Amino acid sequence: MGRDLNMRMSVDPTERFNEIAEAISEKFGIDFNEDGTGEDEGEDWCYDTRWSGLTEDMVSLSKEHPEARIRMYIEADDGEDRWVEHFHGGRYYAEGQPEWDEPEWNDATLQEYPPKNAALSRFTVILQYPNYIPNEGGHPTWMGHVLAKNKAGAVLAARTEVMAGLDENIDPEDLYTIAVIAGHHKDLAATK
Repeated sequence: MGRDLNMRMSVDPTERFNEIAEAISEKFGIDFNEDGTGEDEGEDWCYDTRWSGLTEDMVSLSKEHPEARIRMYIEADDGEDRWVEHFHGGRYYAEGQPEWDEPEWNDATLQEYPPKNAALSRFTVILQYPNYIPNEGGHPTWMGHVLAKNKAGAVLAARTEVMAGLDENIDPEDLYTIAVIAGHHKDLAATK
């Protein structure tokens, strides 16, 4: 199944934290104010959470609260994948594998979401089906080629492609990412 995420949200100005946290809780059922420290510090954590529509949901929410600059520090439960997503007035920017030191805010890096006229790169993605999905041919993995701006976008595009071909309605996060490789590569194990 999909991975749990640990997320830290920070809001600038800090006095807007509770307003944003409450909106997220009401709209998406995610609680960033469990221990109540967020109002004073402008940031708080949410642990062991699944939120498959995070980026799209937060872009939409940032349009409703254009005065707030929102950062989501995200770490997969295995601690291997980390990234930060920035949101402000319906614009978005992501950076992968950051250190946890907070970077300076830079409005120039924000862009429309989804990005317009973004340079797309070729990726080969390998996903593993969840155990509860029967696979024709008995192959527990999917390998395909996608165009995306970055690796995170490649995984999203691959999951979308796989989901379109499934008869069952599953959480896209349940399609576990095995590999994301730059370029289009052939499956050497495939036979025809």
